[in-house]
Amino acid sequence: MKKKGSVFLLFLLVWGVIFSYPLWKEKLHILVREPITKENTVSSMEQLERKVIACLEQGKTEENFYLDGSLTKDLEKVNANLDGYYGYVTSYYMAKWPRKGFYQVKLNFELSDNYYAYHHLTEGFDLTGHEQAKQLANKAQAILNKIIKKNMSDYEKEKAIHDYIVTHGEYGFLKGEKKEDSYDAKGILLEGKGVCSSYSESMQLLLSLAGVESKIVLGEADIEHSWNLVKLDGKWYHVDVTWDDPVPDEKGRVLYNYFNVPDELLKKTHTWDTKRYEKANSYEKNYYGMKQDVCQNYKETKARIIDGIQKKKKKIKLLLTDEKAKDYAYNFVLQYDSVSSIRWKNIGESPCLVMIMTLEYQS
Repeated sequence: MKKKGSVFLLFLLVWGVIFSYPLWKEKLHILVREPITKENTVSSMEQLERKVIACLEQGKTEENFYLDGSLTKDLEKVNANLDGYYGYVTSYYMAKWPRKGFYQVKLNFELSDNYYAYHHLTEGFDLTGHEQAKQLANKAQAILNKIIKKNMSDYEKEKAIHDYIVTHGEYGFLKGEKKEDSYDAKGILLEGKGVCSSYSESMQLLLSLAGVESKIVLGEADIEHSWNLVKLDGKWYHVDVTWDDPVPDEKGRVLYNYFNVPDELLKKTHTWDTKRYEKANSYEKNYYGMKQDVCQNYKETKARIIDGIQKKKKKIKLLLTDEKAKDYAYNFVLQYDSVSSIRWKNIGESPCLVMIMTLEYQS
């Protein structure tokens, strides 16, 4: 869930000089005409979104573009597919008449406290006038100093950050003046409470400061939702810290049902525009997959069970991605005369099933 600001516009054209008048200001803004180039022309909303993200990452507070005339009607939706981690478009000025089919547009940006906090800690950016960003930076640094140890792998860093957020955060909305912080990293990291965007932004900020590549994914899970994609050893994984935090909150309890899951499992409970994000198709760094064999179909499940029985294993641990796997695994084991009893348990509510089979054999 992400709260997004409105974008305002009004425009005028006088004697070849472009003036525009945003609804929330009481003075004219002069928009100086610039030459049309390949670099400043935009032909699709996807292209505009990429350019806006690049501007925010570079810390720009304004930028001029020439937009294809067909896009002008969609400009007010420019924030819809932005995660807001580094900021948003707050307003824009647009020429009333086009040039060569393109309208000159000036976008104004508001940079987030995440941007200022990150660049303060990595580049020494002066936070004078950015008190909340300063508090966020100090808190993020204190957290990392506490939980990140020397020589940790990226996976270990990710797990430490995931566990910290789950054990120190609670899903919900803040009240009063801090209500808006429920939507960003300040909610979870400074106040201990926030909604999904606060969880994902907190994860993103701490991971980036720890040197782990990641990004925020926008999608749905019954309602609008956001989570993270994390890159480990060249492969991408989904991690949904919000859904790994028990509701109601249980002090000290951490779930791993949505820790480093691939696309095929997350699609059982989440939806997102897969064209906008990298593919995640590995179980290698899945929390449960690292601890037991992953079985994606009947053939693989059967092979793992046969191998375990032949080796007289008392416990066979399997990560089953097929919802029917438990039944045919159970029925298959019962066919063996050497097996006298079977018990199993499932771990958590997950898009996959962790099955631990305890076997006793005929003497």
